[in-house]
Amino acid sequence: MTAKSPTRNMQRLLLGICACAMIVVGTIGWYADSWPVFFNSMLRAGILLFGVWLAYPQMTRGRWRVTVGVGIAAIVVVALLAARPRLIPVVVVFLIVLAALQTIIPRLFRRR
Repeated sequence: MTAKSPTRNMQRLLLGICACAMIVVGTIGWYADSWPVFFNSMLRAGILLFGVWLAYPQMTRGRWRVTVGVGIAAIVVVALLAARPRLIPVVVVFLIVLAALQTIIPRLFRRR
């Protein structure tokens, strides 16, 4: 599937629509002063999705192809972190341990 396929264009379109909707809802709620944590999270996640929308063509072609599952997982993690910023240290430690395991384990089982 190439980057110019109709499916990729539709995915990018839906990503842009979701980003704009989240930004608009977050901004309106932020000015309304009701449920500030929820609307602040919506605004943050919308801005992040807008950045993903901008980078989508580069993310879906070439060496760094992002699968749908990884993309959805990243969006869920970012939305969770936007809603609960206290989880950031836990996620950072988890990612450091994951990166260490990813580099150490292949070296242990490498054939000499």
